[in-house]
Parts: sequence; structure tokens; C-alpha cells
Amino acid sequence: MQRDSLQSQEKQAVSSGWPARDTSNRDDMAAPKAILPGTGYGYTYSICTLVTDQSQYEACRLSFERAGFDTDDCEYLYIDNTAGNTCDGFAGVNAFLDSARGRFIVFVHQDVRADFDKRPILDERLAALEAKDSLWAICGNAGRSLDRLNLAIRITDPHGADRNLGRLPARTYGLDENFFIVERAANLAVNRSLNGFHFYATELCFVADVLGQSAYVIDFHIKHLSPGNQDSGYYDMRRRWRAFRNKKQRAYPAMSTSDISVFSASSLGSPLLTCLLNWDVMHRRRRLARVVVRLLRRRRAADRPR
Repeated sequence: MQRDSLQSQEKQAVSSGWPARDTSNRDDMAAPKAILPGTGYGYTYSICTLVTDQSQYEACRLSFERAGFDTDDCEYLYIDNTAGNTCDGFAGVNAFLDSARGRFIVFVHQDVRADFDKRPILDERLAALEAKDSLWAICGNAGRSLDRLNLAIRITDPHGADRNLGRLPARTYGLDENFFIVERAANLAVNRSLNGFHFYATELCFVADVLGQSAYVIDFHIKHLSPGNQDSGYYDMRRRWRAFRNKKQRAYPAMSTSDISVFSASSLGSPLLTCLLNWDVMHRRRRLARVVVRLLRRRRAADRPR
């Protein structure tokens, strides 16, 4: 009976276009396997790029190899968009996250060069980040810190050489896409209904926050040959992303981890107030934040012994 069931599954897989299961060794297939979280990575780094220009990509890859990201424990993955957009940024991110076997998945533009900081520096920065916050999920080299939304940047680009702004590492709710890193264990993905070539790193930061994890700007110095492309597509994608996430926020009022902490807290301590204000700025809910703060303060005052 078990054999008939397996054969039926194989026929169904073939007829539906999916590859049939390899049943040459059914005993091994049936044996339970123990797993250990945080292990089983094939590489330390997976370096991923959407490619529209092969010569640019080759220069990018060679610069990273010279910086110490050799193929002994690094893999280089790319999506070929040279003949047209096979994948946009959102679909490409999900494809890379699904295929990468590295512990750290590096997303890098084809016009980025690892001309300054080398691999030992990145190893050190990620180890320090892990020690600071074991729930970090994504980091990059440019974004806005939660400290009054000031810029946090470590880069050389057409806007300036050796730019170093902010106290790094700095918490953020959004990252630039020129260079960012996702920890594979964070199990992130972007929403499949979104598309375009902007804000997919910010979408990952949002998802990380929903999952109770965090995003940072770190001190890793690379060169970006482009000043960035804030064209009409950028502003259109910003409008669409904000509208999409605001709609979801209204549908699920406790979606954000910071939101949950606000409405489950029993008192208004300083960390909670900071969390509330950060959440407010991110989601443009200043009026709601002020009302909640006043209500919590009144309750706190009413609970004080007279």
C-alpha cells in the first residue's frame, strides 16, 4: 500500500510539471533527521547581484574577490537582466533569499566596488553587531537612524569621498539598496504583490520589525559609482509602498512589534516612549501617538498614591 501511494505521488508530480521524487533509496528518505538551528550553511557569504551590464558585474565581482571574498567559502549569484528585466528588485530578492546557501546574504549593485574595507572588517562588524543585538536581521551602509531620522552613511560615491555620518552601528527602519546584508537565519522575504526597483530593502526592514527583529546601518566602507537614481519611478514606488503598508497597518493595528509593545505595556517608561515616537514617525501617526501618550500619562498619574 505504501509503495502504491509513492508511485501515485510520482505520477501526479510528473503530470503537474513538478520533478518526480527520487525514490531510489526509500529507507534513507523515511529516516528522521535531526537539525540544529544556525548550522548547515554551505558558505559564509552569498553575494547577489541583478545584472544589466556584464562588464560592470565582472568588475564588481573581481573587486570583492580581491577584498577577500574568495570562492572557498563565498558564492556569487546573479540574475541576468541584460536582455530585459527577468526579475525586478522584489522578485529578485525573494529568488536570491530562496537560492542562497550562505549564512550572510549580501545584496550588491553591479556598480559597487569593494575598494576600501576588506572582508576581515566585515567579519568584525557583523560579529560586533551580533554581540550588540542578537536579533538583528538586516544591515547596510546607508539609511536613516532612529535618532531624529538623521542620515547614517558609510560610503564613497559621487556625492562625496569617505562619507561617514552618524554613530554606527545605528538602528534604522530603511536601507539603501546599493549594499545590504540579510542574515539567512532571519527568514526574511518581501511581499510578492510588490514590484519595482526601489524600496525592497526598506520592505525587508519592515518585515524584520514585524518579526521582532532589527535593522542597522553599519560601518563598512565601499565605493558606489552611481549617485543613486531618484527618478519618477523612485517617487512612484515610494508612494505605492507607503499606501500598501498604511493599508496593511489599518487592517492589522498590532502588526508592528513596536505597536504591540505600546498597547500591551502597563506603564509609560522611557524606552516605551522612545519606541512609540519611532513607530509614530515611521508610520505617520503623530496625532494618534500624542493621544496615546496623554492617556498613558493620565493613567500613570491616576495610579500614583495620593
